Amino acid sequence: MISSSGLVLFLQTSLVGALSVGGGYTDNVIAAPDDTAAREGDSFAEVRPSLILGYRSERALHRLSYAFSASFFVQHSEANSYSNVLDYNAAIETSARTVLQLGASASEGRFNTFNLLRMPSTQAVGALPTGGFTYLALGAREGLTWDPTPRWRAIEGLSFSTFSGLGNDVVLPTSYDTVLDLRTDRSWATHALGAELRSDYTLFGETRAMGMVVVPRRQQIVETLLARWRHDLNPSWSSELDAGITTALNADDFGKYIVEFAGGAALRYRKDPGQAELAYTHGAQPNVFVGQSFVVDAVALRAGLPLWARILTLDGATGYSHGRAIDLGTGMTGSSVDVWLADAGLLWLPQSLQLAFALRYAHFQQLGASSGMVGLPSITRNVVLLTVSGAYPGQPAARGGGRAEGFEPGSRVDRSDETRPGGGSGESD
Repeated sequence: MISSSGLVLFLQTSLVGALSVGGGYTDNVIAAPDDTAAREGDSFAEVRPSLILGYRSERALHRLSYAFSASFFVQHSEANSYSNVLDYNAAIETSARTVLQLGASASEGRFNTFNLLRMPSTQAVGALPTGGFTYLALGAREGLTWDPTPRWRAIEGLSFSTFSGLGNDVVLPTSYDTVLDLRTDRSWATHALGAELRSDYTLFGETRAMGMVVVPRRQQIVETLLARWRHDLNPSWSSELDAGITTALNADDFGKYIVEFAGGAALRYRKDPGQAELAYTHGAQPNVFVGQSFVVDAVALRAGLPLWARILTLDGATGYSHGRAIDLGTGMTGSSVDVWLADAGLLWLPQSLQLAFALRYAHFQQLGASSGMVGLPSITRNVVLLTVSGAYPGQPAARGGGRAEGFEPGSRVDRSDETRPGGGSGESD
């Protein structure tokens, strides 16, 4: 006989399985440089099974997921890719004024193609190395949101991640990254003023190739201080403006450093179930894929918009970034790398079927040069992918992405785009 507490636990627990299969074509299998004969095209098949275990109570949501993804090329089996991703997320309302977020993740695999595990509208615009690599990535994160009054908010976040290249052909360093983020703001009816202090410590290990040290071990600390203004233009449109400074310091000897302007601007649209964002950012950030930090200017347009009720949806992103490599040995920025990205998907959810059909196109172009520390060649790559996916129980989400439910602070002043662990929004009074 099941006890009442056991029955409640059972009813609050859900288990969902999903499967996606598809096929596509790329004109640059191993992301070979544009000026080499190694650039070849090939067709590929892709399979992605996943399993999601969730538990929801009145004030908490826990979510544990596992996903496997594999890509198999017809003529270039050496470029086959796979990944195993285990992820845990929790959002807990510890009181009427505080929400605690916890998370941990582990992933391992062989990376050769675009990061097609992410929805087009969430793709990051950044540099990539040539060829494929085997990797192990681990991460842990914690966040606390406190609302002492309906108009004041404070947010604290702490995260740690590590990324390692594996195998005898390793050309990527092992990196460790720790980030502390502190924010506060005061809101009025349609606008809010706030500040953010972010501290980022990164350790890039030795880069080895054929048993030799190509790039030595390096440490750096990036400090960023921003003032932030947010404004709700109307119930659907909102804007944000950030301005401040960022410093990158050589943490090996605390000698050389650089100081740069930091900031950004964004215009956002949100009307359920659609959303869009046009954003510009300038600041210093590490890139674990190439083992190098850059001062980056980036502009991106991201959107997820219904074309026909909730049956046909367009999801995509396009963007450009200009990065200058940071050389903390000299306290200067080195040569640059430019990246163009266009990634769009058309999602069809027929009402008569428990399936989702998606057609996706992605273009990646990197115009690079030697950065002093790491060589970044020029790479152009195009991918077309057609997939069919399903989930049991239930239909695949209209915008997919696998984003966990729970607590999302949102960007609007009125907090109408905020979600809570117990459901509903966090609209201000």
